[in-house]
This record gives sequence, C-alpha cells and structure tokens, in this order.
Amino acid sequence: MPSYDVKSDAIPNMDGSLFKSARATSRDITIPIRIQALDRKSLIALKQYLFHSLNPLRGPGRITVTEGDGHPRHLECYYVDGAQGNEGRDQAGFYWITYALVFRAMDPYWYANRHDQVEWHIYKDDAKPFLSEHFLPLQVGATGFKPGDPVTVTNDSSLDCWPVWTVEGPISSMAVKNLTTGESFDFLDNFTIQVGEKATIDTTPGVKSVILRDKTGEENLWPQVKPASAMWSLIPGDNQITITGAEPGDATVVRVTYVPRYLSYSGG
Repeated sequence: MPSYDVKSDAIPNMDGSLFKSARATSRDITIPIRIQALDRKSLIALKQYLFHSLNPLRGPGRITVTEGDGHPRHLECYYVDGAQGNEGRDQAGFYWITYALVFRAMDPYWYANRHDQVEWHIYKDDAKPFLSEHFLPLQVGATGFKPGDPVTVTNDSSLDCWPVWTVEGPISSMAVKNLTTGESFDFLDNFTIQVGEKATIDTTPGVKSVILRDKTGEENLWPQVKPASAMWSLIPGDNQITITGAEPGDATVVRVTYVPRYLSYSGG
C-alpha cells in the first residue's frame, strides 16, 4: 500500500486526536539490478543504455508486475536515486556491476494493464439484439430510451476509478446517472449531439473535460452541461448505471471506458 499523510487535531483536555483528513503520498520503490557483460566494453555500453533510459527529463517509465493470477499492473515512475555507481568490491567487477535503483511514482496507485469497456447500442424493437461481454443494448422507442433495468458496471478494485464516456450522435438531452451513488451528469435539455459528432466526457482528476469533435475540429461543451452535474467516479463494486436521452438514431452509441486502479500490485 502507499504511505498516507494523515491530518488530525489535538482534543483539549482529552486523550488522542481528532481525525481530519488523509491522502496518499507519492510512492518510492527500490529495485536491485545486476548488469553482466562479456567484456568491459560491452559493460560500458550497457551502462550507457541504462543511464539514457533512466533520465527523468525524458519522462516517466513504467514498472509492471505480473502476479500468479496472470493479471499485470503498472506504476508510472521517475528515477530518483541509486545509479551513482559504487565500484566497491562487493558492488562491481570488471565485467559486472549492481545498482539499487530508486523510482518515485507521483501517482501512488497501481493501474491494470487493460481498459474495461461497456457499450450501449441502439436497436429497434423488432430487431434481433446483439449481446456480448462488452455490448449491452438498450431498447428505444421513437422518442428516446425506454425505461428499463439499469446496467451493472463492476469496478473490481478497492478504489474509485474515473471513467471516460464517448457519445456518438444523434441524441438529445442526454443524462448519465449512477444510481448507486445518486450522482448524475446531464447535458442541457435543448442540446443535441448530431450525426457524425462525438462527445467525450473525461472525468479524470486534473483533466475534467467535455469535448465535442466533428469534421471541423473541437468544441468545449461545458456551456452545454447542467450546473448541478457531477463528474462522478465508479465506486468499488457494482455500479448501477442508467442512460436517458431523446431522439436517438441507428448510429447512436454510448461507450464508457475505465482503467481499474489498486492499492498494491497484488490484491487491493
């Protein structure tokens, strides 16, 4: 698990403290490595390649761990320490050298090496529905989505994850609601995503964008969002999701994509 910065206040004339808040801090990971070469020249070339790869000014690298369940998880990290090059007898030889490399993950959580996705496709009442693991249809009438059972989207981690929604028109007055948390994201009642247009709703912290894309370029859609809307997350476990809208067509598609994140590379 990551380390947590826990804030508290002392309670006057009483034992202990009063919890205020907690947040996960950046995470340091130490990985020991050994470089072995056939000759000194080859060792120097391998060290040069390693140092070039570790340079934090080139951006983050990725540490991936695959446990016995066969599901890999990764952290994005920067090198911070450990490659100074101790040439002592126990740390290096003429053809080999060892390092204890220290990496820092600014985001302390492990992410799955997969994107989970659920799609809502539109089909007519008299059409044969197409079903697969990642294809969940909603029946529609002439005026919009029919009331029906919500779709269950499962987040298998112990942390919230932040979905990215894409909506391909046509559809008007669209709203996406998480019945499990009671939160909803709603476009204005008079706003329509036309045929050939695609709206992307990115709920990721630090991004939080609503963009419309078509053949002419991009447009910021925040002015078309109801003020009470929430950029809600998928909480751990099952999330009951409903989508409502008016005037959909055969090309209407609503898609949610998310990457589960975890407290550890194993479990969590």
